[in-house]
Amino acid sequence: PDCYTLFTNAHLTGRQSNALQEAIAEGFSKERTRVIGAAEVAAMLNDMPHIRAAYFGEPRFATWQQAWDRACRVKFGAAHVELVGRDQELVRLRQLLDEPSARVILVHGPHDAGKDRLILEATRDRALDVLVALDPEAPDRRELRQIGDAGREAILVVEDPEPECLSQLLPQVLAEDKVKLACSISTVANTSLPNYGFDERIQSLPLGPLSDSDARELLRKAGAGFRWIYIAVG
Repeated sequence: PDCYTLFTNAHLTGRQSNALQEAIAEGFSKERTRVIGAAEVAAMLNDMPHIRAAYFGEPRFATWQQAWDRACRVKFGAAHVELVGRDQELVRLRQLLDEPSARVILVHGPHDAGKDRLILEATRDRALDVLVALDPEAPDRRELRQIGDAGREAILVVEDPEPECLSQLLPQVLAEDKVKLACSISTVANTSLPNYGFDERIQSLPLGPLSDSDARELLRKAGAGFRWIYIAVG
């Protein structure tokens, strides 16, 4: 490998760390080996509180990978199938996620339109920055402050919260400089998103049903088969 890094939850002295590094480096290059003990791990987690919350806190959050694996089991079905008919929405969502002035992105559309899949696809390249709330009513103000207390921006994903919960969450997120919210909201077809004011930091992305041709293409790539049933009426 290009490098070899050993993480351990043991508290190591400098002498112990050097001894481990030399043992690992036998037949290898010492310059390309690292030993990270408990103190270094703790310091790293203090700089990345969103990672600490996902892996070491109460089970209120999931990492991007955990959320993806869960969605594959429960929601996506043939999750290996690439997105179809969502190229423009995917590009736009990534632009908003990279735009510093956009602090809240509301992806809204009919139920089962693929909103959560789109958010996870758009954040795939920033998976280490993503924290997914397991409960749409989480997090509270204290947790948001902890998540935002980091040197890098964290992306909080909340799936389909109740309108009252979302109204309470928005100002809390906007008060944190290092937290960006990506939220899916189910709306009835041909209806607009509830009015959350004219704050330009809040951006919305509508997601409508797939066109007939895109829907057929998605079914074809998923390998779906159908049996035709003819019913005589008379």
